[in-house]
Amino acid sequence: MSLQPADPERQLVPRWRSFRRSTRAAELDSISAAEAQANEGLDRLRDEVKADPEDVWIRADLLSALLAEQEPRAEVLEVAESLLDRAEESSLREFAESVLATPRDDQAELNSGLVEDARARAIRTVRRSRTLLMLRPRDGVTRVDLALAHTVLGNRATARREMLIALSVSPDSRFVLRSAAAFFASTDEPEIAYAALIRSAGRRHDPWLASAALAVGDLADVRVDVRSARELLEPGRFHERAVSELAGQLGTLEAAAGRLRPSRLLFERSVVDPNENALAQAEWAVEAVNLRLEPVALNGADEARFREASRDGSWDAALTASIAWQQDQPFSKDAALAASYVAEMGVGDHGAALSSAKLGLMSNPGDAMLSNNAAYAAIALGMFDDAEHFLRVDTGGLDVEEFNVLVATRGFLAFRRDHAEEGRRLYSDAIEGFVSERLAQHTALAVCLWGIEEARIGSVVAAQLLSVAQKAVERAPSPDTAEQLARFERVMLGKG
Repeated sequence: MSLQPADPERQLVPRWRSFRRSTRAAELDSISAAEAQANEGLDRLRDEVKADPEDVWIRADLLSALLAEQEPRAEVLEVAESLLDRAEESSLREFAESVLATPRDDQAELNSGLVEDARARAIRTVRRSRTLLMLRPRDGVTRVDLALAHTVLGNRATARREMLIALSVSPDSRFVLRSAAAFFASTDEPEIAYAALIRSAGRRHDPWLASAALAVGDLADVRVDVRSARELLEPGRFHERAVSELAGQLGTLEAAAGRLRPSRLLFERSVVDPNENALAQAEWAVEAVNLRLEPVALNGADEARFREASRDGSWDAALTASIAWQQDQPFSKDAALAASYVAEMGVGDHGAALSSAKLGLMSNPGDAMLSNNAAYAAIALGMFDDAEHFLRVDTGGLDVEEFNVLVATRGFLAFRRDHAEEGRRLYSDAIEGFVSERLAQHTALAVCLWGIEEARIGSVVAAQLLSVAQKAVERAPSPDTAEQLARFERVMLGKG
C-alpha cells in the first residue's frame, strides 16, 4: 500500500482556531443555563461607559474585560465597533480592529487551500500579533494566535515559547487552555497541557475544560478524574452544546475500556446539540462502538462529513469535506493525511493530493507519512525527482506498518521509472511486512496497486495478481479496497 490514511484512533482534543473563529464557534460563550452574564467588575465598567460615552479609554477597558471574561461575542463586537468609531489614537484603533472580524477575510480563508496562501495568511497574523503585543505584552489571546500562525508555518519552537507565555499570563482562560491542549497534543507533549488544565480554576466547573483535561490526560497516560467530569453532565446544569465534547470524550474512554453500552449512551448525549468536534467524534464512534447516528445538520462539520462520506465510498464528497477540514485546521497532520489520501485513493486527483500533503508538511516538516503521500502523488504526476526528495525521510522511529508503506511507494516509483524487477521486489517486501503484522486492508491495497502497475506494462504477472487481489479484498472489504480493485480490473480491460 502506498498511501497512509488518517489515524483511526481519535481523541476529542479541542480544535485550535484563532480567537475570532473560536468565538464564532460559540466555544467561549457562557456555559451555564442559569449563570449571570456579567460579574460586578463588568457591570461597573458598563455603567462608566454609559455615564461618559466619549471616554474611549474606559471603553477600551471594557473591551479588554469582555475579552478576558469571554463574554458573548455580540457585546464584544458592539463595544469594539463603538471604540473604533470614537478613538483617534492609533493604539486604540489597532486594538479595536484586531477584535473585529471581517467576513471578507473569512471568505478568503475558506476559498483558498493553497500552500502559499496559507503561508501568507500566517505571516500576516505574525506581523499583526507582534504589533499588538508591543502594546499589550501580557495579552494571552494574541500570543495564542501568534503561536497558531507559527505552528502553521512550521516554527514549532517559537510557537511553543509563545504558548507557554500565554499560559503564564492567562492561566485560567478557556481559550488559552483549550488551545494549549491542541498544541501540546500535536507536539506529543500532552502532559504540559494536562498540568496547566488541572491547575486551572475552572476545570472542575467548566465542561469545556474538563473535556480537554480528559483528552490530553488520556494521551499523557495519566489517571484522569472521570468522576468529577461525570458530575458536570447533570441534566439542566449546562447548555447541551457546552457538554457535547465532555460527553463524547467520556464515551471515548468508556469505549477504550470495553464498556460499549454506556459509551453509546454518552455519545448519544454528545449529539443532542453538538459542536463540530463532538459530531466528528460521534462519526468515529459509528464504527468504534457500533453507534447508530441520526443525520445532524451542522455548519462547518467538515471532519464529520469526511468520515461519513468515506465510510459510504462517496469520494467526491469526502474530498470536498477533507479539504475544508484541512483549511479549518491547516496545521493538523490528520487533516492533511485524510485529504491527501482520499484525493489520491478515492478520487484520483493527484494535484489535490500533492497540495494537501505539502500543506501538511509545511506545519509538520519531515513527517514520514505526509512525505509518503506527497511522494505518491508526485510519482503519479511524473515528478520523479520531487518524489525522491519526499522519500528521503528518517525511518528510524517508524513502526512496521509505516516502514512498509514507504517501501511500497518506492515500488511504485520503480515501476514508473521502468524498473519493473525492482518494483516487484519492493511491493513483495511491503506485502510480506503487512502480512506479518496481520494488516489485511494494507495487504489488499498493496496487491491491487502492484497489480495496476503490472497491468499498465502488459505483464503476465498482472493476471496472477488479479486473482490474489480479489481474494485479499474479500478478506478486507471496505470502500478503499473495493475502489482499488475496481481500478485494477479497469486497467486489465484496457479502460484504466
